[in-house]
Amino acid sequence: PERADFFTKHTFGADFNSESMDSFPMLLRRELGNAISSMLRPRGQDWFRTTTLDEEIDAREENARYLERHASVVRRALYDPRTKFIRATKETDHDFVTFGQGVISVEEAPNRDHLFFRNHHPRDCAWLENEISEIDHLHRRDEMSARALKRRFGEKVLHRSIKQACEKEPGKLFPLHVVVMPADEYDYVGEGAKDYNGKKHKLPFVCVYIDKDNCKVLKEAPLPIFPYVIPRWVTVSGSQYGFSPATIIGLPDARLAQIQAHILLE
Repeated sequence: PERADFFTKHTFGADFNSESMDSFPMLLRRELGNAISSMLRPRGQDWFRTTTLDEEIDAREENARYLERHASVVRRALYDPRTKFIRATKETDHDFVTFGQGVISVEEAPNRDHLFFRNHHPRDCAWLENEISEIDHLHRRDEMSARALKRRFGEKVLHRSIKQACEKEPGKLFPLHVVVMPADEYDYVGEGAKDYNGKKHKLPFVCVYIDKDNCKVLKEAPLPIFPYVIPRWVTVSGSQYGFSPATIIGLPDARLAQIQAHILLE
């Protein structure tokens, strides 16, 4: 229920779950979502390792020492409290269980001294697969305050309305459209992809921030990797989106439980 805001927005203080009569289906969904982290990412254990995907290479003593050291460095980077790794993965676990997919962005902090993980609502994201069924193209709705836009992109590129809001209403929110896509698809030109300044992209991906209200590009920058991780539970051919078998199977029983509880209460 707390994520049921695809077509509406929850307001603080509103009883957005007033129509539910039985809490048992929600408890089951919550327990399944919480179980993923305890099974796959136990905090007190080394739940991942670094590998070259070649057992013979990994088995060499000098390589094994390097890979083990590399894994410990990555582990320290992930569990730095500033990264919000635990929060983002926990939120994505519940999206994964409920909707069959979740979206995490892996970014750099503004000062570039640590990673930053963030979960995004499936409502705000749409993506495409390439010819080998890998997701490499994502559009995302976002919004930022006027003062955050000024700090992030600089005053020079902002529209006049945002500059005025920075002076009078610094907390006013403005909608953004964020696009990440392969650089060679960003502009179809004979010599390869180029940005709006006419320079060729040297990195494989491009990230574009667009001021949606004013149809203005705020930033266009190359990226070395695709910055989103999108786990999908069950996929079917012909669709880039996943499904949750737990929800498909459990939802009819959950509806029946609500109806029965409603009848008994009446």
